[in-house]
Amino acid sequence: MKRCTQGFTIVETAIALIFVVLIVLVVVVDPLGIPQSERCIELRHQIQTAKEAAAVKEKLQLTDLVTVDQLKAEGLSLTVNAEGAVVCPDGGIISLNNVGTQPACSKHR
Repeated sequence: MKRCTQGFTIVETAIALIFVVLIVLVVVVDPLGIPQSERCIELRHQIQTAKEAAAVKEKLQLTDLVTVDQLKAEGLSLTVNAEGAVVCPDGGIISLNNVGTQPACSKHR
């Protein structure tokens, strides 16, 4: 009996399909299922809430700056780089700004 040697077997095709799906998942879909900018937006919201709490606690004016230490004293867990700047989850730098201004991210404007 003669065997056909052209084409791919079902196993080879399935393995290739699995690799393609895995590559697409890694490249296109965020591992946590949350768009990256959403994590930054949430962190900036938490920073603003902590800034307002620190401003009330320390009787700060709208034009006063809040420090990273003051935010940490309000219970906020922050990632800080070597220069002491707050780092967003996606690698941008978050400017704390003054009490009356929302925090801004260098990566997500």
